[in-house]
Amino acid sequence: VFANKSILLVGHPFAQLATKGDAFEALYGNVGRRSWSESTSTSHSAALEVAVGLGAPFGQARQVLLLRDGSLPLLNVRRWFALRDMVLSVIDVVHIDLVAVAWGPQGKALVADVACRG
Repeated sequence: VFANKSILLVGHPFAQLATKGDAFEALYGNVGRRSWSESTSTSHSAALEVAVGLGAPFGQARQVLLLRDGSLPLLNVRRWFALRDMVLSVIDVVHIDLVAVAWGPQGKALVADVACRG
């Protein structure tokens, strides 16, 4: 599905790295000594390694792009419309073929919005 496509990876697919694999802690709990910004930064660094190296599952993709570190919160999205508009702008300006979303509950609304726009 990713072959020869430009992909925008939205979200924090590796947020569990900061919590040693605990999904509940990553989404709802206390990350201990680490702040939420450290958790998102950890996830962003891991995603960047996958994107740059075209690691699985993106091995045949043309390119994999990410939003800047810190531009997308892990949870508590108070600026929903501004974030949605930013993502839609990136999709349009950069000519993204496919959007992969790994962003918890708030990602569902983004997927629905992107899908409705074609």
